[in-house]
Amino acid sequence: RHFLAPMQGGVFQDGQVTHHIGRAIFVFAGGTSYRMADFVRKSQEEGLRGAKLADFVSRLKGFYDALGPDPLDLLSPQGDPQHIVRRAVLLRSLLAANAPHLFDEGRGRGRLGIDPGALRAFLFVSRYRHGVRSMEAIIAMSILADRAGFERSSLPCVTQLDLHVDATEFLSLVQQPDFGKDIEKLAAAFHETYRRSQARKRPRPKYAAVAYARLPEAVRAENRANVLDIGRKLAACGCVMVPAAGAAPEARLTPEDFERMARMEHDRWVRSKLAQGWRWGEPRNDAARIHPALRPWERLTEGEKALMDPRLLALLGEGPLPEADREKDRKLVRGIPKILALAGYRILKIEPPREGSGRATNA
Repeated sequence: RHFLAPMQGGVFQDGQVTHHIGRAIFVFAGGTSYRMADFVRKSQEEGLRGAKLADFVSRLKGFYDALGPDPLDLLSPQGDPQHIVRRAVLLRSLLAANAPHLFDEGRGRGRLGIDPGALRAFLFVSRYRHGVRSMEAIIAMSILADRAGFERSSLPCVTQLDLHVDATEFLSLVQQPDFGKDIEKLAAAFHETYRRSQARKRPRPKYAAVAYARLPEAVRAENRANVLDIGRKLAACGCVMVPAAGAAPEARLTPEDFERMARMEHDRWVRSKLAQGWRWGEPRNDAARIHPALRPWERLTEGEKALMDPRLLALLGEGPLPEADREKDRKLVRGIPKILALAGYRILKIEPPREGSGRATNA
């Protein structure tokens, strides 16, 4: 309420003295809303009238939503691919300010020396719990003094990381292998798993009878995306993939793990299809980009709907996903251990799965 007079008339009162400030731009740091739209909604809530929020909003002449390191819609990050660029710019500027010796020209200039796995985690972790402050905190907690580069061993311990990101997901990204030439072999194995899962279905889906090498490039790319998403699914179950060499026993995934990963796979597929311009409808029509399985795994709650971009929500069918479609996702994820074994990797369990993992990312 103290800002109403300066915003309306360009003056403010300090005791008996009136100060004239004229035109001004007010910068509100550490605000309570990420976007103006959220702030406007709050101003209309019954219990906040005493705070004069509605009067405050009525005096605004313009606004700018400063975008942070996270995607605008956490449930559909593909809708804001630029968040990766924002993270890269922020990471470079934070390291230039706090560890300028990591750059090959010194003083924060030139090429940054950073482990590819650490860079991948900073750029692709789902979210930072406290925005830019979390990025800054992870850097501050890392051991960077007298280092020639930001190494994996520089990162803080799991409990410290977990204050600012999902530590299991972050570390799984750090350790995610570069499949290199194996990506095509693994993508083909994923497609073969799908073909076997649809062998008895009549009529068989369009690509269920087609060998991987004869698939359209867009469909092969979808299989590669499946492979690259394995690390995220395993992280939700408290697991990571590591080279097969070693004495530690391989983790045995539980039925609950596979169910969680099946939900996540369907969610990934839905978000990918929506990003490509598909929508729900019956019957399936590839030319018109209509698919009957474009619906959430379970019926969305009102709270979940409120978190989604209304434009994406309008493209989805009502949940829940039919059991036959759920089983297709389950069969795909059950093949993950064998698919990883083809490339010389195995699965290790590093902590219990997180409560609610998989549900929070529904469609």
